[in-house]
Amino acid sequence: MRDLSSEAEPSDIYNGLNNSQLLQIISQIAWIQVYGFAGKPIPEIRVSDGYMQIFYQMEEPASTWTTLHPRMTEMFEKMRHLYKSREFWDYVLRIAHRKLEIPDVTCHGDMWTYNFLWSRGEQNGQGRELSALLDWQNVHHGNPAEDICHLFVFCCDTEMRRKVEKEMLPILHQMVEERCIQMRIPVPYTLEQLQAAYRIQLVAQTTHFVFIGRVMDTMDGLSPEEEKHRILAERVYGALEDNVQMLAECLPQFVSQNKA
Repeated sequence: MRDLSSEAEPSDIYNGLNNSQLLQIISQIAWIQVYGFAGKPIPEIRVSDGYMQIFYQMEEPASTWTTLHPRMTEMFEKMRHLYKSREFWDYVLRIAHRKLEIPDVTCHGDMWTYNFLWSRGEQNGQGRELSALLDWQNVHHGNPAEDICHLFVFCCDTEMRRKVEKEMLPILHQMVEERCIQMRIPVPYTLEQLQAAYRIQLVAQTTHFVFIGRVMDTMDGLSPEEEKHRILAERVYGALEDNVQMLAECLPQFVSQNKA
């Protein structure tokens, strides 16, 4: 195994990723999907039940945001029931894209900052280049919007995320389309299908991020006065805003389970 430590390094989770970095990762997401279609058929790899169990345990740690920042309470109460809903997680991770008539694609399953290594320093004045994509233990077949939604929610602040959601979903679809044509295989989904799948994934990934943001805050020992805590809190607040909106618009069957 090649040692990249002298050539590459991870980026800072609190700074987020820039447009150039996001586009490099999106290009890799496109290749992962296209090669999955072009290769020999393999048995379905579902999101494991063991991985799904993790979500059921996230509610209590995630809820501590409401103590630190009471303005989050009303929104959190509208989505907190999702953590322990096996039906919800099964639907958003395994079923929803099929309801949209989208075939399964190969998903990396953990597209976030700590799993990317970047070349040290700038390269030809174009910024750092992606050197490695790590941690493939959660690879599975699933929603074509899962990896890109995880990327945006976990690696961008709210304003940036909302901007690139509009600008870069068409870019992912164009990359997939062009590479499928190049490899003479059918294009698996339309842009409209991808956008619909993304809106559903946004509920799943923002639910996940509310928990992960709290874990990061705790592990780094941040106090509410620190800038890094403020960055995480603002991302979580934006995640809650969009979670509640998309839950009502795209997954009303799960709103009815909220007894708050």
